[in-house]
Amino acid sequence: MPGVEKALDEIEQDPERQQLWDEIVRTLHQICETPDTAEVRRHRMSAGLFSPVWRVPVLSGREQQNYAVIWSPDRNDALIHYVGAWPPQ
Repeated sequence: MPGVEKALDEIEQDPERQQLWDEIVRTLHQICETPDTAEVRRHRMSAGLFSPVWRVPVLSGREQQNYAVIWSPDRNDALIHYVGAWPPQ
């Protein structure tokens, strides 16, 4: 998704946000490698007939704001909808 790519590029290119970048990458790997685990399905954001959408907190001690990855299952993959500050501003 274009918004996700832009957010990731901005964080990756900022040397002061290396710890946040590392935590986001770790979280994305965890979502893609083990999408059925409780760690990446702790916060359900939708219900009903559609696929559930999940929020995974991203912890980085240096940031002044909380971050999150929002994702949903997509067949045998994960669709990443949002990476950024949480709640969004």
